[in-house]
Amino acid sequence: YVYNEQYDQTNTSKSLMRALQASTSGGVLWMNGDVVFDPIALERAAKLVARDQSFVSVNTAKVSDEEVKYTTDAEGYIKELSKTVKGGLGEAVGINYISKDDKAVLLHHLKKVDDQDYFERGIELAIEQDRLLIEPVDISDLYAVEVDFAEDLERANLFV
Repeated sequence: YVYNEQYDQTNTSKSLMRALQASTSGGVLWMNGDVVFDPIALERAAKLVARDQSFVSVNTAKVSDEEVKYTTDAEGYIKELSKTVKGGLGEAVGINYISKDDKAVLLHHLKKVDDQDYFERGIELAIEQDRLLIEPVDISDLYAVEVDFAEDLERANLFV
């Protein structure tokens, strides 16, 4: 557990930066705290964690302006990852993993991004500048909801 004492002045990039700095030498799995999802999503994730392959879980069922969207490159790895992506293939759902070999690269970029940037900006820079390979893990067939509004919470409560 890592506490970001500046959570009210910084965004997710700096919280993740602190967590990665405090982590052990292995890879790191993190989940956004406002996401309710089918536990099978973690079973899918476990296969990539076992291979130590960095990934972002995605849902191709919907793409709205508020969501973090993604595109892929010719090899199928994440190319773009932000709320401003044009022509997004879907949304990132908030279940992510950075491998032990990729962690230092991501940490380097998280240190460079603005305090108000989301952690996805650090991932994008690592992809652009260091060719970080992030695999999208499709969980479109599973339940996952980001709880932003009362209606989201009502739907999540029906699932759990």
